[in-house]
Amino acid sequence: MCTDVYKLSRYNVHRCSEMRLVLDGLTIGYERPLVSKLTAAFSKPSLIQVLGPNGSGKTTLLRTIAGLIRPLDGRVLVDDDDITGRPDIAGKYISMLPQMTSTVVNAFPMTLWEFLKYSRKLMNNGGSVISDEDIAKALELVDLPRNIWNLNIRKLSGGQRQKAFIARAILSNTPILLLDEPLSSIDPQSKIQISKLITKLSKTRLVIVTTHDPTLLMNATDNILLINNGWYFLGSVSDVMKVEVLKNVYNECVVPVDRCLHIVDAHA
Repeated sequence: MCTDVYKLSRYNVHRCSEMRLVLDGLTIGYERPLVSKLTAAFSKPSLIQVLGPNGSGKTTLLRTIAGLIRPLDGRVLVDDDDITGRPDIAGKYISMLPQMTSTVVNAFPMTLWEFLKYSRKLMNNGGSVISDEDIAKALELVDLPRNIWNLNIRKLSGGQRQKAFIARAILSNTPILLLDEPLSSIDPQSKIQISKLITKLSKTRLVIVTTHDPTLLMNATDNILLINNGWYFLGSVSDVMKVEVLKNVYNECVVPVDRCLHIVDAHA
């Protein structure tokens, strides 16, 4: 498996035998840069955690990778395909799970089964309906029991809804999954279940996760990307989870307790 972080140039990109996602000198933001000159490459299967406080650019990074917004500078490539600002091309490789909100859930007054069956029509302007067999496989993979498949999605718990949105992403059958705060707004038991699901998915896909609660995924994480105030640091768990590194992003919110590090985050 090729999961190293590579230094890139526009003319000399280290080639990996497996599919790779390349961030080539990426500067993201809107009126001002949030992160500048981010250069890295990731290959599947692996799990990447993106950490940083609110407003640091985590969601903007995922949306940029997915082609939904254009970067201020740089490129996003999957193998040799330039998907920068091109959601039509990026969608062949990437599925994105947005942050779950009550507004998103209330936008779908339908059963769980209908939500998945017609999700391709909802997301792709009238694309083909997904087969019943594929829907059943996706629901079983995310461990949603059959007795709730025909419940209105509004009646599901927060954890069940999050699993439903992950199932929708799985149905796109892409090699890259972008998950934006999949552990937020759910109970502790659901966090454990979804963390196990994300770990399972990362065995066959490249999974990039933003979160304020990194602990449950730490043992399965290949690399961590820290971002804040235009600064970024990318490395292994052992490289990143150090006081001197974390304080560049979290400042006084990093608290050493004996030999353990704790990040004091209101979302955790």
